[in-house]
Amino acid sequence: MKVLCSVFLCLCGYSIIAQSLPAQVISTSGDNFMKTNGSLEWTLGEIMIESYSRPVGFLTQGFQQPSKVTITNIERDIENGIAVYPNPVREVLFVKITEAGTYTIELFNLLGQRVVNENSIVQSTSHTQEVAVQALSAAMYLLRVTNISSGKNSIQKIEKH
Repeated sequence: MKVLCSVFLCLCGYSIIAQSLPAQVISTSGDNFMKTNGSLEWTLGEIMIESYSRPVGFLTQGFQQPSKVTITNIERDIENGIAVYPNPVREVLFVKITEAGTYTIELFNLLGQRVVNENSIVQSTSHTQEVAVQALSAAMYLLRVTNISSGKNSIQKIEKH
């Protein structure tokens, strides 16, 4: 009888290991779109998620996880001679200015509150201003670079990770 019970328990354990469960999420909404050149998956209202950031790494919880952070582009405003990189940014945002003048560099959150305000005097045709953003929370921001001398503006969307 002992042998029969042991064999039965082993077979039950084997059948449990053979099963696989698909990934599931509880949220208010979501969808999955697939085309030949890519796919898009999104969820809205996921419960019980949180993100942790430490100097050694970044941990996100939840069903949708980024595979890696890539720099998508370097925004160039040719008319005003301004390039902003990297975007998305983690710690330092570089604003390259190629036209001499006095500049104001401002970063706004999406509530319209100014979170960074720096002034820069550019005397050469190639100046790179570093804007420290490591203290800001991960979100979307608007960067406004104003040439006070000429009155030209450049506004660009910045993503902070």
